[in-house]
Amino acid sequence: MTVPTPAGYLHQLLLFTSPDDLFTAAMPGLRQGLDAGNAVILACRDADNALLADALGPHPRLACVSPDGIYTRAAAAAEAYRRMVDQRITAGARRVRVVGEPDFGADVDSAAECSRFEAICNATLARCPLTSTCAYDVGALPERVAADLTAVHPFVLTPTGPVPNGRYVDPATFLRRSEAGPHPVERTSPTAEFGAVTGLHQLAALRDQLRAVLRGQAVRPRIVTDIVAAVQELVVNGLLHGRPPVRVRLWAPSGQLVCTVTDAGSGFDDPLAGYVRAADGDPFGPGVGLWLVRQLCDRIEMEKSVSGFTVRLSTSTRAAD
Repeated sequence: MTVPTPAGYLHQLLLFTSPDDLFTAAMPGLRQGLDAGNAVILACRDADNALLADALGPHPRLACVSPDGIYTRAAAAAEAYRRMVDQRITAGARRVRVVGEPDFGADVDSAAECSRFEAICNATLARCPLTSTCAYDVGALPERVAADLTAVHPFVLTPTGPVPNGRYVDPATFLRRSEAGPHPVERTSPTAEFGAVTGLHQLAALRDQLRAVLRGQAVRPRIVTDIVAAVQELVVNGLLHGRPPVRVRLWAPSGQLVCTVTDAGSGFDDPLAGYVRAADGDPFGPGVGLWLVRQLCDRIEMEKSVSGFTVRLSTSTRAAD
């Protein structure tokens, strides 16, 4: 049974086996959307973008965008979707339809990053007037990955339209069960371990020390800036909302940075923390610091232990400036 388009987010999975399958499934909704005053954004591979765009023909509310500029990291991709919707609605569109082929690179963790992205979109975009068709070539997906992608989509796109997905898992539950836990490098001696921070007056010294260590590892300037900003936000959170002292440790395995920020408090249990922005968009509202950290780093995980509350960040050092 097909479902009516909701006022908010309609998030649907499309598993296809050929470009023709993608075309056949996606095209009716795209044409219907343009006829209804929607904006359409194609964020697929070049060949698939061209296939869909050529069939739709030139239209002022149709745009093709490169997936490379969107699917960089899960939190940033979800924010990119939100911005694209806001821009089109402000310009007069009634609703936005996106057909995308999420791809976070050839890295071994890229499939997991796709699932995280899809899961958090259910929370971050819940109120957006958006129909998002997430298209994946099923022939390139291991069975486990296809199962995870199915679990994070409330709807599945069929030849007769979207239908409710009985295997859908809410985003918080999915994110909890997909947490990786401590990075293997944490079993080794850290590249740097900084002095305990007990007050905000020590932040400037910590920034200088961290910046010096990263430069010593030949980390690119943009990544140095991002990591220093992210660590500062986490330390401030630990001081203000956790319990001092706050301890920072850094590892620099080949092509990656892993950093833990641990305070002596009990922490919290919310895997969606930092993904969902304040409803009023207040740039200084609660949770903004962790939201910023998620924009700056590839992966953030939180962990409670007998010694305190740890936030673990990791990011690739291969990203271009």
